[in-house]
Amino acid sequence: MKIETTLSGSFPKLPLEPGAPNVRVIRNRMDQGKATEKDLSDATRETTRRIVALQESAGVDIPVGGQVAWDDAQTFFARGVPGFSIAGLIRYLDTNTYYRQPEITGALPPRSVVEPPPIAVAGVLTRRIVPPCRSRTYS
Repeated sequence: MKIETTLSGSFPKLPLEPGAPNVRVIRNRMDQGKATEKDLSDATRETTRRIVALQESAGVDIPVGGQVAWDDAQTFFARGVPGFSIAGLIRYLDTNTYYRQPEITGALPPRSVVEPPPIAVAGVLTRRIVPPCRSRTYS
């Protein structure tokens, strides 16, 4: 029997080398109107590529994307729900962790039709066979 390795959770979004894309900096620049969605998409893809390559070099059987596209646990899903907007950063309890505060700004859809935003699969960035991630509607 073979036990395959994988990882769960998020990776740091910081670059390992000078000049590499920095997802956190791009998000802050977007808040200031100095960066575009394409800048964020490019930085997210490059950071995910780096994370997948790091896992492959370590021999991880099923590489993951490291949740690079996630601002935080609340914002990622709130962005996909009609009736929510994202406000400024707020401190999470008494920690040094911040999140982008979701706010209800309109009518919320019935629970049965709320679908999370699409999640990029690391499998497109690796030469290994990665089983597909099945998504479903949450209720």
